[in-house]
Amino acid sequence: MKPIRAAALLLAAALAAVLAPPPAHAELTGAATVQGELVGGFTVAASSYLCTGYTSCAQRGYPHAGYQAVSRTQFWRMTGGHNCTNYAAYRMIRNGFSPTRPWSGTGNAYNWGPANVSRQSSTPVVGAVAWWRANVKGAGRLGHVAYVERVVNADQIIISEDNWGGNFHWRRVNRSSGWPSGFLSFTPATTVTDGSPRGKVDRASSPSSHRLYLKGWSFDPDQKSKHVYIRIYVGGKAGKGQRIELGAAKRSRPDVAKAYPGVGRHHGFSKTVKVKKSGQQLVYVYGMNKRKTPGKATLLRTVSVTIRG
Repeated sequence: MKPIRAAALLLAAALAAVLAPPPAHAELTGAATVQGELVGGFTVAASSYLCTGYTSCAQRGYPHAGYQAVSRTQFWRMTGGHNCTNYAAYRMIRNGFSPTRPWSGTGNAYNWGPANVSRQSSTPVVGAVAWWRANVKGAGRLGHVAYVERVVNADQIIISEDNWGGNFHWRRVNRSSGWPSGFLSFTPATTVTDGSPRGKVDRASSPSSHRLYLKGWSFDPDQKSKHVYIRIYVGGKAGKGQRIELGAAKRSRPDVAKAYPGVGRHHGFSKTVKVKKSGQQLVYVYGMNKRKTPGKATLLRTVSVTIRG
């Protein structure tokens, strides 16, 4: 083959490689097509990554919330640096939670769920910690934790994470590809001291057409023997969404009695109600303050639920 013709063929091949469409598995919305990486001992598919590395992620619009500058600092007594538990602890403290680890015992990721049963839910919410048990799909022998950045729908979330021996990422997680074992809400609301109701929404789902199921607990700290009434708004905040009265939170919750000595166990709620709207809706859940007592109504949680049509 003549030298000129060979050079032309090489140039054509190079141009074809540059102009070729992306492979079928690559994200078309900015996902990084990198090799799969071990996340707590579990290899994550390349197509699930949105970015890799503090600087690269920040340049793409996926921030690390300032963790890079303080990553060597230990938060909640976790090991500093590239470490999923230290990163998750940092994000909780940055969101206003106590800088003191809220449980005793090991800080390994697999223990975050068992050590925080009252904070655990099966429903993802922005700002929660996604938690994986040990040796499940999505985690290795020490488990894994990450920060929920976005809730796309009931079966897909976007997380940020920093991995032991690995790197910082934003990643898309589907229910079929290593879904978390649970979601932990470390909210400053648990430290309310002005007499307003305290509480938590453990679960929110749509069991059937135009039906919404909610489970959780709430009590009024200055009226511990009374029951807090739960009010929700579907599709909008107070005054805009559909208002529904769930009634008094009076079901038995031994875990609440254990976590808050002296309040008693009958402060739970678990109810299915009919709603007008369908599709993905924001549900605002309030614990109503007892009349003529200190405090005000408390927004226990805002949760995204896909209501069946």
